[in-house]
Amino acid sequence: MSSILKLADGTELPLASAPTQTTAFADGQMRTGYLVQIQADNLTAEGVNAIVSDSAKTSTWDIVNDGVTAGSYSNYTVLANGVTLDNNVLSFTLCKQTDLEIEVAAQAGAIAEMSMLIAGGTK
Repeated sequence: MSSILKLADGTELPLASAPTQTTAFADGQMRTGYLVQIQADNLTAEGVNAIVSDSAKTSTWDIVNDGVTAGSYSNYTVLANGVTLDNNVLSFTLCKQTDLEIEVAAQAGAIAEMSMLIAGGTK
């Protein structure tokens, strides 16, 4: 069975095992998250960290098994400790964003859109 982690921008990373739900302490609070392990074949910790540290890519993600979506998740971010490598497996934790983080991101997007309109740009 082929399982992949598919990010919001279409990036696909080969899973070494199914993500497992976990609880992590981050930014001063307990957060629900998923420990994700991917095969390091032709991938580096630095390269994967650059991908998953982009919140636009991890804002929504799917687990896909043999071409069939097994689960969809939204409003997640990677923990600050990033990606680690152990025995050819890259690991990282995606944690659920708080309601405040989600609202701040939405407001930042709205401000950026208004700035473009004011500057005479287009969407």
